[in-house]
Amino acid sequence: MNVRSVVLGLLASVLVLGVIVSLVGVSAVVAALDAAKPGVIVVIVVTVLLWLTAWSSALHVVLSVLGYPQSRFRTLLVYSSIVFANSVTPFAQAGAEPLAALFVSRATDAEYETGLSVVVSVDTINLLPSVGFAAIGFAYFAVRSALNPRLELAVVLFLTVAVVVAAVALFAWRARDTLAASLVGALSSLLDTLNRRTSLDIDRPERELERRVTLFVSNVERIARTPRLLAVGVFFSAVGWLFLAVTLWLSLYSLGYAIPVEAPLFIVPLAMTASVTPLPGGFGGVDAAYILLLGGLTNVPLPSITAALLVYRAATYLLPIVLGGTAVTILETSRR
Repeated sequence: MNVRSVVLGLLASVLVLGVIVSLVGVSAVVAALDAAKPGVIVVIVVTVLLWLTAWSSALHVVLSVLGYPQSRFRTLLVYSSIVFANSVTPFAQAGAEPLAALFVSRATDAEYETGLSVVVSVDTINLLPSVGFAAIGFAYFAVRSALNPRLELAVVLFLTVAVVVAAVALFAWRARDTLAASLVGALSSLLDTLNRRTSLDIDRPERELERRVTLFVSNVERIARTPRLLAVGVFFSAVGWLFLAVTLWLSLYSLGYAIPVEAPLFIVPLAMTASVTPLPGGFGGVDAAYILLLGGLTNVPLPSITAALLVYRAATYLLPIVLGGTAVTILETSRR
């Protein structure tokens, strides 16, 4: 992980947030923030810790299935390191999985491929409840006729992406042996090309590549063949989504606005799909999605929505970065 690129990415994210605030009106947003209730902010911090604990419990299930059980506290540290990777890497989970897998493998003394299978499995488990919440929210607001055409389009796009991802995952699962063999061949050819055309001397025989790819696939198979434990993991993931929704509701409540309790259950998973942007933490896409969704489903003024968004992002982005960075330091120190 290049520290300089991380710092530049975070600075760019702050710049994007500054542009959003300036477009809304700095003085109006600051005035809305002045109304924040300190007591509610404390509750928000507690809620964020409960969110991290719930999703770390899903990680605990996956690690136990693969034979790398950790204490609850250490699992929380490992999951915090995963969140840290997601927060400082462009394209959110899609770009952070290699770094997150490294953190997991070093913290559990597992091979890198095992760490990667753990991260992929936890991300998949966390995806399932989000689709359910979004679908339920869409049905609820459709019955109430409270969804404007732009939001309907956002929901349709979200559900379409979910269906496509599910179809690709199903195809990959059924053709996993063929895909694994193709991947080994492609990696072997790539390494041969790099050795011929560069000064690199990467000694990675095809048998070793095959062993590592097979290890990854077998780990995913072991997890998929424990439906009862997977259900437990999905339950903890759903609880985590609920705490994220509560955090968003409290962020608005801290400024004096009590929106319908069902709105955050619909908004949070829908907005998270916009996190795949080139900036760390999904800056730009996520923020625009929250403003669009909150503006379309509530009567809260735009400056207050932006102020609540700053509170929410500080709680669910900046705080996890601090906690995750601390967790990485603790895990690396204990490893040494």
